[in-house]
Amino acid sequence: NVKEFGAIGNGVADDTTAIQAALNGPGTNNGGVFFPPGTYRITAALTITNPLVIRGAGDTSIIRQDSTTLDAFQVNTTSQVIFEHLQIQQAALATAGAGILVAGSGGVQSSRTRILSVTFQNNWITISVTGGAQFQIDNVHILGTRGRGISLTDSLSTDSGISNSFLNTGEAGATAGIYVTGAPGLRIIGNKILGFQQGIHCFVSVNTSTFTIVGNSIENQITNCIVFEQGVAGRTLGSVVVAGNEIANT
Repeated sequence: NVKEFGAIGNGVADDTTAIQAALNGPGTNNGGVFFPPGTYRITAALTITNPLVIRGAGDTSIIRQDSTTLDAFQVNTTSQVIFEHLQIQQAALATAGAGILVAGSGGVQSSRTRILSVTFQNNWITISVTGGAQFQIDNVHILGTRGRGISLTDSLSTDSGISNSFLNTGEAGATAGIYVTGAPGLRIIGNKILGFQQGIHCFVSVNTSTFTIVGNSIENQITNCIVFEQGVAGRTLGSVVVAGNEIANT
């Protein structure tokens, strides 16, 4: 419990140091960190370097990053990290930073990160994966994104999934709901994506990039709903399935 480490959760106190101590507490052992209902104000990125389950009590457990340019959480480990039943906010008018950055460690990918039933608000990039494999994003709510909803720029990330999630932005400059580079075996299934410049934007940066895009509702994008683009000259697509999506642009 983060309050046992001195976190206040009143939206006024700076809880950064207390929460970081709680995240460090289990060490290399598999452990859990719980956020009771409250608003936990942070002013620096919280770093995760060991396997952890990070859990709240739903949307009433709010972690609010007051900086307009910093990440809220950084996953800097090759071990599994699970986020569930939280709300992660960034200060209004964010110009950089992510709600959750999955970066891995020492050039090695984070393995099997799970982000489940988490609500995000006002992030520049909501979820950014620059070093992760076999991750799963499921039942997340992304609201008010100012840049990208989910950004996967690790071209070697394999066998991952984005499913059953709601991505909505009221920002005209928000570039993509889901932005992908490479990612062999990526599955994008059963999501609703509203109001971005591009709904799903897939760059082909490695040979045999494979995508499954099935059962999504992609509405009111400013330019395109689904885009495949050759990101690196000479690269070719592998198996691609695009089926059963509802597309409705105004």
